[in-house]
Amino acid sequence: MDFPNDKAILKKVIRTLKGIYKESMIENFVVYHGLILPDKDIEQLKNSVGKYVSTNGFLSTSLSQSVAKMFATNVLFKTEIDYSIKNTIYADISQKSVNQHEEEVLFDLGSLFQIINAHFVEKIGLLQ
Repeated sequence: MDFPNDKAILKKVIRTLKGIYKESMIENFVVYHGLILPDKDIEQLKNSVGKYVSTNGFLSTSLSQSVAKMFATNVLFKTEIDYSIKNTIYADISQKSVNQHEEEVLFDLGSLFQIINAHFVEKIGLLQ
């Protein structure tokens, strides 16, 4: 069901994210995202090295690998962000978050990432 306020809230989140992005000017850095994926999706990602994947919503990541591991059941994404590539909007929202210890970096809707490699560490798949 579509609620009238949903679009207004979404627009406000995107506007805020863009504002923080312009203010933060973070140099190159690494973020992590832990999750659970079915085996078939893991295999598909492993066979997609060199290809691009996009998010279907906002993507919440952490500057802390240990924080991301708390959310990881079987997959941990490691994402290296090159600040010189300016086609993706992201922002360090740690200071605006209730859980500042999570060191959260939020990526805009539909962000695009290239899979560089996929390997397994400590029974948790690491996709980079």
